[in-house]
Amino acid sequence: MLVASQGIILRTIKYSESTIIVKVFTRSHGLISFIVPGARSAKKGALGNILQAGNFLDINFYYHQQKNLLRIKECKLATIHHHILSNFTLRAIATFYLEILIHCIHDDEVQEPVYDYVVYEYDK
Repeated sequence: MLVASQGIILRTIKYSESTIIVKVFTRSHGLISFIVPGARSAKKGALGNILQAGNFLDINFYYHQQKNLLRIKECKLATIHHHILSNFTLRAIATFYLEILIHCIHDDEVQEPVYDYVVYEYDK
């Protein structure tokens, strides 16, 4: 089933030479792991830049409840937070905030109020 949702990238993990695994906290399905083949290749250089921790995305993905790693059909940046990217102190605080979120959110739990709170706090 093709699903469109908003999400926050919490962590990226290098899987192979050009593939990465991305943990995304989505508004509609909670914490989901995606495998993105070719994200670190030269042909898809922009995709590798988009899939960085702390970015807010609009994601279209194929959802299967039985699978642990899903595939992204398409994604684009929802908002760009220039004030966080340019300030090293705010960037360190945002990284710490994302690490706490990873440990507090469990897989497959829809937590729309938590997502809305994170988006609200991140925009300050």
